[in-house]
Amino acid sequence: MIRLATLALCLFPFAALAELPSQETWPSARQSLTTADGLAMTYVEAGDPAGPPTILLHGYTDNSRSWSLLAPHLADRRLIMLDLRGHGGTAAPACCYGPDSLAHDVALAMDALGLTSADVIGHSMGSVTAATLAAWHPEKVRR
Repeated sequence: MIRLATLALCLFPFAALAELPSQETWPSARQSLTTADGLAMTYVEAGDPAGPPTILLHGYTDNSRSWSLLAPHLADRRLIMLDLRGHGGTAAPACCYGPDSLAHDVALAMDALGLTSADVIGHSMGSVTAATLAAWHPEKVRR
């Protein structure tokens, strides 16, 4: 019986993974959190819940769904695909959309999710946000 279970894990390694939503179901797959300073943010989580936490930050005018094609290739990680302020389902406050504000939001989102550190990947505006997060909160960014 143990050999059969081991064989099943080898043949179907993604059976325990959080399933990636389809393009159509992405909006309903969003989860919500509120940062310590009151920003209501949304995110989609997928991959291996026991894997290394990895935050994916989208580019300008995009949202967490932009990672849907890359996410299956990172299925061994706990993927947290955030909607940055003013994008996707995250609130759009009247002020402050610079990289400092976005990085501050990510740091507080990590706190709300109970993450002390994570790998952070960004695209376009998300890469500037990731670099700013690493500069201002180096203890939060593993790599």
